[in-house]
Amino acid sequence: MKKDLFTAAISILILAVCMSCDSSETASSVKTQTKSPVFEKSGDVVLGAKSIYSESLNPLKFYDNDAKTFWHSGGPAGDYGWISMSFSKPFAASGYAITRRSEITATQAPVDFILEGAASDNLPSSDADWKTIEEKKGQKWDAVKNTYSLKQTDKYSHYRLRILKTVSDKNHTSIAEWEVK
Repeated sequence: MKKDLFTAAISILILAVCMSCDSSETASSVKTQTKSPVFEKSGDVVLGAKSIYSESLNPLKFYDNDAKTFWHSGGPAGDYGWISMSFSKPFAASGYAITRRSEITATQAPVDFILEGAASDNLPSSDADWKTIEEKKGQKWDAVKNTYSLKQTDKYSHYRLRILKTVSDKNHTSIAEWEVK
């Protein structure tokens, strides 16, 4: 009963906030936090994110070769999110690089994360579809870009970077670029 009342109260609050918005505001100017995964296509690659903080901070930002733009997670406290890349043909990645958001300190950069792969033809639909390739803990961010080599030979069509903790251990992650090679 209390849960139903709480849910109803939240729904009314959200409706009230939406109704009070200035009609000149655009979707990108209003802060939104998604709970469902977001997928965007860039050429032959499908980019994904567990959540985004706003429409302008979407998965395309970690793949646009512009270190001044970035993906920013939008999950609740303690959920740092994940980003993914899906390719048309499987390949064995020899390495990857993460570029942190550079205009602020490294507080939103990933410190603990897991690189995962999935070999399915379609987008993986559950966490069980992913296999751990490598786990990193306590990463330092003295540079803006960290590069990692892999010694794995398994071929995957899908790669995912699941963030477990950020430098500040707060609830958001920002990544300017993520490359899988």
